[in-house]
Amino acid sequence: MKLNTSGYILAILAVLLQTTFAIAQKEVWIGPAKEDSPKTVTVRILPNANSRSMIDKLADSTAVLQRRAKEYVSTPIKFKVSEGACSIEQVVPGKYSLELPALDFDTSIQIPRTTENDVTLIVRLKKDGISAKVLLAKQ
Repeated sequence: MKLNTSGYILAILAVLLQTTFAIAQKEVWIGPAKEDSPKTVTVRILPNANSRSMIDKLADSTAVLQRRAKEYVSTPIKFKVSEGACSIEQVVPGKYSLELPALDFDTSIQIPRTTENDVTLIVRLKKDGISAKVLLAKQ
């Protein structure tokens, strides 16, 4: 039996269509967020009337979450009216050191295991110091 060029092409195409290709695929979770999935952390900075100098130091600086050898650096801190904010992406739940290098501030915080995708850190600037508190998105 003699095959012409188009016959060869059709035969090869038929074999290819019947062959299973192993293609590397990334598993994508489409259900609710898992408790241990990475979070987007929003850092909200709430100054008081006596913290103008702290605001000036923090504007356009960054916040850092440090855990073991892993460091998560925020977007630049931007102030609107009197409240500052920045965000840190893909933070895995666990215990971290929250650092504001511009103020030489460092404290321990816990990013909780939760099905929420967003976590907020509230940083209050006070005359007598700085405090930090973790809130979940629903609070």
